[in-house]
This record gives sequence, structure tokens and C-alpha cells, in this order.
Amino acid sequence: DWSRTLGSAVGAMNIHETDKDYQLEIQAPGYLDKEISVEFSEDTMIVSGAHKEESTESSAKTLVRREWEKSEFRRTIRFAHPVKPAGAEAKLENGTLTVTVPKIEPIKPKTTKVAIKKP
Repeated sequence: DWSRTLGSAVGAMNIHETDKDYQLEIQAPGYLDKEISVEFSEDTMIVSGAHKEESTESSAKTLVRREWEKSEFRRTIRFAHPVKPAGAEAKLENGTLTVTVPKIEPIKPKTTKVAIKKP
């Protein structure tokens, strides 16, 4: 994993859980919202990003070393509790992607009381 070797935090993630939802914070410094994708497949969320640095070289200077030009990340998260993908919200602010995913409320079993007849 080259991003970890180079000390980059791209794709590093924190996951918080409440009774009602999951909130994920994913580091994506330098990424624009159009460069990030958040998708669901059943109980799995896939977050990926692809960023290409625009070349700003001029003829007056020579590039000696390039450590960033293109970066990509992909994280797959499988939730322990069923979630509602249609209610998910995502925002990118200050290099952090925050995704909030609501949980599906557990179905409470219906109980039916049976009257006992007297003979």
C-alpha cells in the first residue's frame, strides 16, 4: 500500500456509530467532490477516489522529482447492522469526506393475544 508507505493519510478512516446511524470520516486531501464516488451494494459501501494533479510546468524550470501526480484510493465497508443506502448523505469539507448512513430500525415482532375460552 504505497499511500501508507509514503505517509499519506488518503483513505484513512474513522467510523462512529449511534443507535440511529453510522458516520464515517474519510481523509481525501486535495480531492474534489467530482473525483470521489460513494456507492452501495446491499450492506456494503464502496468509497473510491481518483485525483490527477494538473501539470503546471513551465520551460523556465525542470522537474527533478515528482511524488504526486495521480493518486487513488478505495475503501470497502461492510456494516454490522442493516443500513438504508437511500438515506445516506455525503459531504466533502476541508479534505475530509463525511458520510452518514442511517440504520434500518429492527422490526418489532407482532404479538397476538389469544383469549382462553372457558368450558
